[in-house]
Amino acid sequence: MFIWPAHLFKPKIVNARPVSQTISGGASLSGVEDVIATDGGGRWIIEFSGINLTTPAQQRAWSAWAGYLDGGATECLVPILSLPTGPRPFAWDKAVRVSKLVTDNDVFPTSAAYSVSHMSASIGANAALRATSLQINLTSQGEIVGGEKFSIGDYAYRIVRETSAGIFSIRPPLREAVTAGAAVNFDWPVVRCRMQPAQDFESPINFGRFSESSITFIESVPVGVS
Repeated sequence: MFIWPAHLFKPKIVNARPVSQTISGGASLSGVEDVIATDGGGRWIIEFSGINLTTPAQQRAWSAWAGYLDGGATECLVPILSLPTGPRPFAWDKAVRVSKLVTDNDVFPTSAAYSVSHMSASIGANAALRATSLQINLTSQGEIVGGEKFSIGDYAYRIVRETSAGIFSIRPPLREAVTAGAAVNFDWPVVRCRMQPAQDFESPINFGRFSESSITFIESVPVGVS
């Protein structure tokens, strides 16, 4: 599956978060209100804005992706761009510098990764579909403290907190079962998405030279999961 080339479009603002659907059960006579989640843990919404298309190459790529996404009918993998909040190792009180991002294609990549992984991690024990707790083994230097975002395969999650040594509460619940040894991607996490429908994705060119654009993606949750 193609990965949306955030490295090429370079958005200035990224807002990636799971959004849940809840309903109120009403307030009791004592004033206590019950709130119930109705969506199985919510789904990711990823908003990119402040995208300046200043080169013909960027403008062509944007137009090509407008055609490929087909108004939201086509899925792709979308990077969350959460490297700064990941469990990066530190040297001299500063997070280590990242290596070069390597892709197999500039416009329609199917792989994207740093030449040197900064946050190597794997699943420590099998976990079932819809699990909200994971054993994660961080094999590089660094520390998971809560709030980090990561992906396993095509789906993304975030750490809530460490509940016991090496065991972490996560949200949203697992989209699919995972097995011990599966790779955990903190470096360049991605999530399977569709473009939000009814967007004016086409970008007008200002003065024949540049344009500023934005786009919103919504997670494609597997059928029966949410």
